[in-house]
Amino acid sequence: MTITINRHLFFLIFLFVCIACQQGQDLNDAIFQRSTIDALLAGRYDDTYTFGSLKQMGDFGIGTFNSIDGEMLALDGVFYQCRTDGKTYPVADEGQTPFATVKFFQTEEQFNLTQPFGYDDLKRHLDEILPSQNHLYAIKIYCNLDSILFRSVPKQQPPYEALATVIADEVKFSHQNIHGTLVGFRFPPYLQGVNVPGYHFHFISEDRKVGGHVLDLLTRDGTIYSDQGNSFLLSFPDDDVFTQTDLSIDRSEDLEKVETR
Repeated sequence: MTITINRHLFFLIFLFVCIACQQGQDLNDAIFQRSTIDALLAGRYDDTYTFGSLKQMGDFGIGTFNSIDGEMLALDGVFYQCRTDGKTYPVADEGQTPFATVKFFQTEEQFNLTQPFGYDDLKRHLDEILPSQNHLYAIKIYCNLDSILFRSVPKQQPPYEALATVIADEVKFSHQNIHGTLVGFRFPPYLQGVNVPGYHFHFISEDRKVGGHVLDLLTRDGTIYSDQGNSFLLSFPDDDVFTQTDLSIDRSEDLEKVETR
């Protein structure tokens, strides 16, 4: 069996693997990812990769669970499952993920949020203060929020539909005057298909009781912490579904629906 993958994506993956191998001394500063966002968009929702293994690759990050059973978030080495009741639950090491991105977070830059920002304005502000548009960044934002809207997705049953269809079943939650942490990454546009180009954030409250995938927000104030990834490690699944998925298709419109619905 063979996998269909476009030449540009193959070159990028090969390049990053080579860089990671050549800079072995920097592997502790790598961003690690299991599978690709396009495979998830296509409906590959099951994997044998465990959270126990994922914890060996990072203590900070975001992702999901087998069968798309909620949103995943890792902060300070603790992994959480944000379910469709709006609450968070600890994740067992034997749990499995079809898609996740993690890093051992080490603050390199710190910035204060001293004025209110809506979600789009916050992303533009991050573009202005982060050193480069071409590097990958892990971003942690502790903030006081006037409001936030986040979501989770209910567990799916096979045969699976594409994620842009599944997302219609999402459950949204709105909170006002809440404190918490935004956990996420910024990936450059040249990694489209591998991860989400631009920003992708999940949220967890200060008491670690509620959270999910961020759709909208209004900050009051807070602190931004950024950590540039000096290498990128991509772990490929080895199963029939991934092998047979056509990853040459442009799924950017589906991604837009999933990220902003």
